[in-house]
This record gives sequence, structure tokens and C-alpha cells, in this order.
Amino acid sequence: MAAAMALLPLLLFFLLCAAPAPSQAGDPFAYFDWEVTYLTAQPLGVPQKVIAINGQFPGPPLNVTTNWNVVVNVHNRLDEPLLLTWNGIQHRKNSWQDGVPGTNCPIPPSWNWTYRFQVKDQVGSFFYFPSAAALLHRAAGGYGGIVVNNRDVIPIPFPFPDGGDLTLLIGDWYARGHKDLRRSLDGGTPLGAPDGVLFNGLGPFRYNDSVVPPGITYERINVEPGRTYRLRVHNVGVSTSLNFRIQGHNLLLVETEGSYTSQQNYSNMDIHVGQSYSFLVTMDQNASTDYYVVASARFVDASTVDKLTGVAVLRYSNSQGPASGPLPDAPDDQYDTAFSINQARSIRWNVTASGARPNPQGSFHYGDITVTDVYLLQSRPPELIDGKLRSTINGISYITPSTPLILAQLFNVPGVYKLDFPNHPMNRLPKVDTSIINGTYKGFMEIIFQNNATTVQSYHLDGYAFFVVGMDYGLWTENSRGTYNKWDGVARSTIQVFPGAWTAVLVFLDNAGVWNLRVENLDSWYLGQEVYISVVNPEDSSDKTVLPLPDNTIFCGALSSLQKEQSHSDAVRRLTQSQAVLLFTALVTLLSWLAFCAAARFAGRDPTGNKKLFRARFWISRLDCIFDNQHWADDQQVLRKRKTELGGMCSVAALILFTGLVTVLLYQAIKKRNIEVHRVKPANAPDLLSFVNDIEFHITTISSMSCSQVTAPSTIAMGTPGFMDFRVLPLPTLFTYTCQNTSQGPSISLKCSGCRMPPRDHYVSWQFVDIPRQPAAAVGFQFNLTTKQTGDEQHVNFVSGTINSDNYGDKKLKTFRGTDSNVLKIQLFPQIYNKLHNLKLLQPLLQDFTPGSTFSDVTSFNASLQNPADGVINTTLYISYLSDYIVEISNESVLGPVSILASIGGLYAFSVAIFLCFMAQCETRIKKLRNEDTRMLKILSKRRAQQNWDKLRKFVMYTYGPSNLDPTDRSGKWPEGSVMDSLHGSFHKKRKPTRRAASNVNRAKRVPTEMGIDIERVGELQQSSSS
Repeated sequence: MAAAMALLPLLLFFLLCAAPAPSQAGDPFAYFDWEVTYLTAQPLGVPQKVIAINGQFPGPPLNVTTNWNVVVNVHNRLDEPLLLTWNGIQHRKNSWQDGVPGTNCPIPPSWNWTYRFQVKDQVGSFFYFPSAAALLHRAAGGYGGIVVNNRDVIPIPFPFPDGGDLTLLIGDWYARGHKDLRRSLDGGTPLGAPDGVLFNGLGPFRYNDSVVPPGITYERINVEPGRTYRLRVHNVGVSTSLNFRIQGHNLLLVETEGSYTSQQNYSNMDIHVGQSYSFLVTMDQNASTDYYVVASARFVDASTVDKLTGVAVLRYSNSQGPASGPLPDAPDDQYDTAFSINQARSIRWNVTASGARPNPQGSFHYGDITVTDVYLLQSRPPELIDGKLRSTINGISYITPSTPLILAQLFNVPGVYKLDFPNHPMNRLPKVDTSIINGTYKGFMEIIFQNNATTVQSYHLDGYAFFVVGMDYGLWTENSRGTYNKWDGVARSTIQVFPGAWTAVLVFLDNAGVWNLRVENLDSWYLGQEVYISVVNPEDSSDKTVLPLPDNTIFCGALSSLQKEQSHSDAVRRLTQSQAVLLFTALVTLLSWLAFCAAARFAGRDPTGNKKLFRARFWISRLDCIFDNQHWADDQQVLRKRKTELGGMCSVAALILFTGLVTVLLYQAIKKRNIEVHRVKPANAPDLLSFVNDIEFHITTISSMSCSQVTAPSTIAMGTPGFMDFRVLPLPTLFTYTCQNTSQGPSISLKCSGCRMPPRDHYVSWQFVDIPRQPAAAVGFQFNLTTKQTGDEQHVNFVSGTINSDNYGDKKLKTFRGTDSNVLKIQLFPQIYNKLHNLKLLQPLLQDFTPGSTFSDVTSFNASLQNPADGVINTTLYISYLSDYIVEISNESVLGPVSILASIGGLYAFSVAIFLCFMAQCETRIKKLRNEDTRMLKILSKRRAQQNWDKLRKFVMYTYGPSNLDPTDRSGKWPEGSVMDSLHGSFHKKRKPTRRAASNVNRAKRVPTEMGIDIERVGELQQSSSS
């Protein structure tokens, strides 16, 4: 039993790994599981290794909404450590998730790590990429787009693009691998000119046979005529600024890196490394041919311009032919940056538009804030420092320590960094150092980037958006502040600095943490052109301005001793709920068996003196399968071996454990063969009308109110308010309304039986009114939303949760009372389950919740409770039907028979190892019972003596008494007076059995006859031997 208990923690570990993570209410969660691997691709016609995510190059997009929580589980399948950073995401109070070497230890090969962050108060276009600058991973790919959508309660400041969103990742590309590029820089050799420009990981369209070789796959953008599309364009390249343009189409700039801009039309736009822009493009051409989409290099030698031109194709659905002719013209200033700097100055902030919050962007008057710190950061061309090529800022080339800065700061590790970064260029020799900027929490910092190098440089600041207030040629001076734009300078996170020029930005340091300020040009970043800004709130002692250390933190460097080994077993890491059920069943069976054996062993005696479960113990002993069933005695005669009760118990326990593990692992191998595939297809009216569902909405207002205080909804609004499709209908035409009092508060139920997918959104509102002089503030809402296909009771889609004041981090007091309505937005999108006989269900999703009234202090909060005008709780259920697309779900086989057998073989070996370990534990204990064999040999020796005596008796009988025997006498007795009778009497004298013999006989008689021949023979032999 001790051996069995030793393996119970193993099963518990399996169960804990398989248990689902607890759900959290409040802002929605978006979960992503990424596997980062190498992939062989030919973007420029030459096979090379690229970094792919889930087999995609570029990686999959992150499409979320403001305030959503993002959970990305990253599995590193590379042969090098890995980090991912989220360019432009601010990670409020959470620099732990920034994903740069100053904040995170890299993910070792074969490890996985989970990023958890919230896109708090952000909207716009961003991208992610591998950020271990010392490894140059971005030069091999691993990047992808990030879209942060507006909440529906906050309108976008331009007409909604009816064509949808399109993401374009453009960038220069080297045909050499990233490891080869590293060797060049380590050897002091510049990277040289790139080999091409990619669109979404694909090479150029063959617009010129002499420039583009045949066989290159190019990007094709399919559009519908007359529609407007939002193009999100990101420069994810290594070091080259690109000019983006579309043949015959204007680019209406509407957003850059999270800020809505004043809307201006451009025929082309210079996009520098690390920058992101959003354009509205209307497909208003006659579609006589396809159209060129071009990204060409800026400020490079004329001999390399043609090579550094990426071309994609814009294809109308009614296009009449392929693209042809010359490419649209680029700015005619290949060596003059005047056009580009004037274009950059023209990009202004839309001060009247709302961003992530309802208030206008311009309500933050950055021009009126007093500057507390000024840093003039000067860069120079790469130079030799201690014999190695390095890049510097203010004469310091940053060197990454083995211990991340934020961990060294938290654990007070000495000697990792110095807070002595100079705020202006120093008149001294350049050096290599880990020196960082000491920022003032909630200070207002002015940063001037002075570019004394020969190329355009892009600077990016993590954790913030800074205001671009000025840029010009020459050296910056104090008088340059007179040219600053202090009203509508755009807020962004990446800005270009032209050679021989300067750019000034202002940033409000209200986000505590350690934040990376770097040049985005990958070669200069690799050579040390970066610095970190440490922003610490000295008055914070309760993690209010910085979130605590994550539980899954990876430790390295001086803190390596804190790191625990991570399990790399796929069998452990990827357990599903079904496997957890199988493991739980095996565990329950094992514990039940051990409990039964313990009960049989320690049970009391019945009145006759026998153990109650003696018969069960006997059969347990016969289940021992560790030793052979036979062994050889000294005379080479095969004897039946006696079993042991402990051995039988352990054998069955091991068999249960072995069977449970093999079943789970076999299930995994088979399950992995079939994966669930989701396909999205455009919806049409007949498809949508075929969705007939029963829908139920249950919303409970958590309060002390009751249904008697509700003003029941009587109407339902359909469509968009202010538009021609808006309708108001009686509620019974669609929903059945009921209200029920519960322990949490009144619960409103809306049911719709046999509902079809409508073309418009729905709005249902109701309110609760206070009882006079008894104000009852709501503290939250519980919701439970279910859908099922009409007539099908087996399959149900649902979403449930709780919303309360604790779900918000702004610490404002919320009563959910007042004239402002609490809006609960539910999205329903259609799904077809092909694997379930084309089951058609609407999938509910809590898309957003907008609370009603909030208060900043207790006084106004209490006043609202006494104000009759605020004595209502208004609630609006906003049902949004996503009817543009239908998701088809089906199972597909992805592994062949050979893969299945290989998986089973490896899993079987793992199970056998556990089984053998358990057997070794059992054998050690059973060897102590070998004296049972010794007793058996004694009994068998007595049996052989009896058999020899029987032979002698038969010999005497047939030798001396055959003539006196009556052949017909079957009694077995000798005739009286015969010689054999006398011999029998002399040999078998009547003796009174000894006390011990009698005891043995009685003991044998107590054994039930059906318990086996062996025990009965033991009794007979003992009786015979005693005679």
C-alpha cells in the first residue's frame, strides 16, 4: 500500500494540470496559443529558414477590443531563447509583460511562457515581433499585426469602412539568415543593402522581368468595387524607410499608433521602421486592370532602388485584366528628406475625436504642463569601442545584463545597472555600460533626439505614447522650443529622426515600471543604441501603481537559483478535460481498491472466530502476478507456488494505474489525429434564415430590490438609432418577459422561441425605481445567456458571469444608479457544426459592459442615494447580430497511421516505465514473505513421505495377500484372519492423536471447501503426518 500511495501525487499532478483555469468576470478575455517554430520559405525565391507562429509567416493577428485581457501562451520550439514584445501596447502598471530583455528573461528552447496583459484604454493599429535584440530574430520573421477595436459605445471619427479591415506588413528583407547577419555585425561588418521588400511575407509581383525573377509568390489583395477598406500598414523591416502607395487610389490617413489623426488625403506615405498607420481607401476606380500596391525604399543608392521595391496587386472582383505598365511614381527626392519631413509635420492629432475613452483626445492639454526633466539624446554613426563595432546614445552603448533590470530592482540585486544616464551628450570617449534614466513618476519629460548619423533612425518608447511637438534640421537649441506645436501634435510611440536633424517629444510619466527606449533600426539596436527609463512611485507600498510579480516569472542571471525546472512533457502540458476525467476515474478506482484491501485486512472477527473478509483476502492473494506461478524444489519437481495477499493487492493496484495511464495517453494520441477546424465564409440571406434558435437572456440586478420595483420593458428597438432602418416594436412580437425574485436580487428573463437571425441589432431597456426613503444601490449584475437549436435539447451554447465594481481598476464608486443606462452588449454570431449533423447554433458572447453613474468621492456617492432623480437603475440589453460571416466547425484528420503508431509507442514506453517502477516497489516488500515457501516445502516433504508409505503398503499387500483377497469385495478391508490383516494391524497401531495434531485437524476443518484444493490438502497432509 505504501508503494501505491507513493504514486498518488503523480496522478494528482496530472489532474491539476488538466483542470481548467478559473474564469474571471468583468472585461472579456482573449486566449491565444502560439507555437513558434522555424519554417522553410522562399519569399525572394531562395529557400531559407523563417520564424513562424502556428505554421504561419507572418504570424496570426491579435484582434481584440479596448480593455480586453489578452492571454498568449507561447511555446518556444526554436533552438534559441525567445522573447516577444507588443509594439505600442502600453501595459499599464504591468511592465512585466513588455517582453524585452530589461523586463523579462527569455523563454528557453522547449519551454512555454504565458503573457497576460490588458489593452487598457487603447485603440488603434500595432504589431508584435520577437524582441531579443541580441539574436536579431525580427530579421527572420515572427511578427504579426495587432488590432485594438473601439468599444461600440464610443464612435469612430470616420464612416465605418464597409469593406472591412486589411493588415499589410511591409519591410525590407535579407536572403541571409539571422544567424549569418549576427556574425557579420559581430565581425564589425555592416549588414549592407537588403535583398528585397516583402508584403505580408511574400515577394514582389513580377512587374519587370529584368528586376524580379520568375516563380516568386506575391501578395494579392481582393476587394469589392465601391467599398471602403481600412488598411493598417506596419513597417516591420530591419532598417529601411519605405514609401507606401496604391496606383490610382488616395490614402485617407485616419489613425497612427493608437491616435486618431486629422483626416488628410495622401498619394503616398513615408513609413519608417517600426511605424504603423491606418488609411481609408475607397475602391472607386473602373477596374479596367488590377492595380499596383508599392512599398519602395527611401534614401538609398539609386542602384538598389529597383531591388528594394515590394509590389503587391490590388484586384477588384470585376477586374478586367492583370496589372501592367510602370509603377506609380515615388517622391522625386531620393536623397533629399525635405518632402518627408514636411509630410511628417503635416500629421496632426484629431483633438475633437474620442479615442479609447468618451472624452475627446484634445482634452489632455499637454502644452500647458510644466516640463520637469529634459533629456537631449544624441546618436552618432557606429564606432569601435574596445575593438568592437558599437552604436551609442550620449556616448554610452547599452549592454544587456544577464539579470533583467526590473527583477534586479525588485530583489535589490547590486551591480546590475546604474541610474546615472547623462541628460546631454558628454565630452568623453564612448563606453559600454548598463546605465539607465531615472524618471520621475508623474513627471513631464522632454526628450530631444539629435541624429548625427547618416541614416534615418526611428525611436520607440515602450509603455507610453509621446507627443511629437517638433522636428527640424540642424542642432537643437533652447530657442528651438519656439517652433513647438503645443496644441495638436500627434501622440504616438515611434518617431523618425532624419540625419542631421532633431525631433522633440513630450511624455507624461504616469505609468510606473521599467520601460525600453530604443532605436527600431535592428542593426543599430543590436549594436547597443538603446536605454531604459525607470519610473518608480516612491509613495506606493501596496502595488497600486505596479502590478505584483507574476506567478510564472522566469528567473535568470543572478536570480537563476529561484527558477524551478519546467516540465516539457506534451503529455502533461496538453491534457484535455476528457483526459482529466479518465485520470480521475483511474484515481478513484485505485483508491477504492486500496480501501477494499485495507478493509479486508483489518476487519473484525465474526462470532465463529473467522475473519469476515477472509475469503476475499484469499482471492486477493491469488491475484499476485509478480513472481512465477511455479518454482522448482530441490528434487527438480515442479511445485505450485503459494500466493501472498500483499502481492495480489499491489499487482491489481499497478494494473489499475497502468491501465489508466495507457488509456489517457492512447486517447491523446488518437485525439491529436483529429483537430477542430473553424472556417469562415460570407453569409447570405438563405443561410441566415436557416438558423432557428431558442434564445434565453437572464440578467439579475444584484441589489436589495425586488420585481415590484421594476418598470417592465414594453417595447424593443431594432436597427441603428438615427438611421432609416430604426424600428420600435412591441416586446411580445419577439420576446417573452418575466421577472423573478432571487436571493441575489430581481432576475429579468427574456425568452425567444424559434428565433431567426435578424438583420438588425436589438435594444431592450428596463429600470428599477427606489422605494421611498429606502435607497437600494445595485452592486453588480449577473448574466446567463443560452442558445439552442429549436427542437434540439442536447446541445446548448451559453455564456455567464458576474459584473461588479471590483472589475474596474479606476477605484471609482459605482452604484449603477442614475439617469445613465448600464449597457450590457451581447454579440451573437452563427456557427454550423458539421460534425454534429450540421447543427446550427448562435454563439453568445459578452462583448462589452458600460456602467452607468460613477462617483469619485463618498460625499457625492451618498448624495446620489438621497437624490430622487438618481433613484433609478436603468439597464439596456444591446443584442448585436454578427451576420456578415458564418463559422463552419468540422473535424479533420491531420496525422497518418505511422504518426499514430509512433505516438502510441512513445506513450506506451512512458507507461511501462511507471509500471515497472511500481513493480520494483512491490517486489521489495514481497521478498520478506519467502518463509512461506519454506513452510510449503516442509508440508510437501511430509506429503512425499506419505506417498512412499502408501507405495510400501501396496507392495506388501500385493506380495503377501493377493490369494486371500476377494476380488468382488469393494469395501477396502482385509479379510479377517488373513496375513495382510495381521500385517496391517501391526503396521497401523491405534494411537490417540496428540493435542497438536487434533488442533491441526480442527483448523483444517474450519476452512470452507470451496476455497481451493491447496488448503484442503494441507489439512489432510497435516493429519496424515501426525498419524
